[in-house]
Amino acid sequence: MEARQSLSAAKKTEPSRTEPTPHEMIDMRRVPNKAVRIERDYSRGDGITRFCTDFPAELSGRIDPSQLCHTVEKINDLLANAEKVSLNVFDNIMECLTLYIWPMLFSTHYLRSIKHLSQFIDSQNEQLYHSQGISIANPVRSAFLFIEIRLYD
Repeated sequence: MEARQSLSAAKKTEPSRTEPTPHEMIDMRRVPNKAVRIERDYSRGDGITRFCTDFPAELSGRIDPSQLCHTVEKINDLLANAEKVSLNVFDNIMECLTLYIWPMLFSTHYLRSIKHLSQFIDSQNEQLYHSQGISIANPVRSAFLFIEIRLYD
């Protein structure tokens, strides 16, 4: 009985080990003052993932509207490519033929496209937005409902 208690006490005293994800480094000294959302555009239907290209008024004077429009349009293009039915049919057929082992052996077109989207957002943040005190969050984190733009002082 004492051995069980000492093991459980040892487990409680161990520090939890959480490592940051490799795609996003968080600076704990910098907390965003405000977050602006670019909402999803449902004008073409519910099944198409697109974001509005309207420039939010909260970003006036902080960033050039053409830069943000280019970034949002590129995100929309990458998502349209990821959701192309013709490119995903092969993956679906191979999944059925291999009893769904295919995604464990090979990356699907959709996953490769989402990885490319993450790389694009990271590069845009590093090249354009971080120097202006702005950070764009990956829309995967919000289930593609919106793009969050974080504003820092």
